[in-house]
Amino acid sequence: MEWYRQIEDRKIMNFRDSRVLEIKVAPAFHLRLTNGVTFDFDGTVMYTVGRRGGPPAPRPLTELPREELSSVVSTRPLSWVVFNDGAHRIAFSNAWELTLDPQEGGTWRMSLSDGEILTHPPVDVSQ
Repeated sequence: MEWYRQIEDRKIMNFRDSRVLEIKVAPAFHLRLTNGVTFDFDGTVMYTVGRRGGPPAPRPLTELPREELSSVVSTRPLSWVVFNDGAHRIAFSNAWELTLDPQEGGTWRMSLSDGEILTHPPVDVSQ
């Protein structure tokens, strides 16, 4: 399976056919998809919901009550873009949009189900 398409300054992830199995925000952000992909990030994840009446101000995902956070379970990631600077923009089928920017010292790790691992900052995990 081709997990992503590289375009200039970003990767377009191919996760539309999967669904969210698990999401956690503490002690760090964790997301697990039905296609076996896991994503872990130790920084702040910002979220917005929909765009009715104009773009809402992004807020930290940690502000959400657990019940609201669980509403992303079973949704599909309609768009997941990983920029070469390490930032992510994720849009889900329930109108949630998540953004994360590891430039403030954060790190992330994405494990693809075929054993490929993407990280920020980039490291050679094949050794």
